[in-house]
Amino acid sequence: LYKFQHVWSRASDASAFFANYAESIGLDTGQFAMDSKSPEVQARVISEGDAGVARGVKNTPTIFINGREVRNSFRPEVLKQAIEDALAEKKKS
Repeated sequence: LYKFQHVWSRASDASAFFANYAESIGLDTGQFAMDSKSPEVQARVISEGDAGVARGVKNTPTIFINGREVRNSFRPEVLKQAIEDALAEKKKS
């Protein structure tokens, strides 16, 4: 999804993109279509989004390690260092 975010995030209606993507990864497209329109699923998506915002998520993907946001985590070397730092911190305690 992130690879093609530049496409679907700018679309006025991204439903066709997501339907095609669902098919390309082997999902049951009929079930996907029903779930996409389900009030329960839509409420869950909104709830999960709200929970993320409440925890400080501003963008996706956002990575947290031990409750701390890893800024620039899209850079492998930054993420690797954050993991190594967390492991070293754990060894100290």
